[in-house]
Amino acid sequence: LLPKQIYNPPHKHMVEVVSQVAESCDEACEREHHSLKCRVDQFVHINKCSVMRRHFDNCHKGCLGGMLGPEVPSFGAKESNPEFFGQCMISSPTASLCNAN
Repeated sequence: LLPKQIYNPPHKHMVEVVSQVAESCDEACEREHHSLKCRVDQFVHINKCSVMRRHFDNCHKGCLGGMLGPEVPSFGAKESNPEFFGQCMISSPTASLCNAN
């Protein structure tokens, strides 16, 4: 367990929002509800295969850890990218950005 001064609990009003292809977290939150704001410090709570499976058909082709990029966590939704198509991708540690798409 992490000490209280280090642990970052989920925000009490956190909502998991799924973006559309090529849509950033900022854009998805704005589309979903104008009062929602993307918060980088909350990505740690959704950057998990268990969370991704709830939103993306159980990550039917797998869940890849250790991925790099500001758009991770993400789902390979484009058939034109067969290496990642149908797979959920998470990172460790989280380097996600709210404006990445």
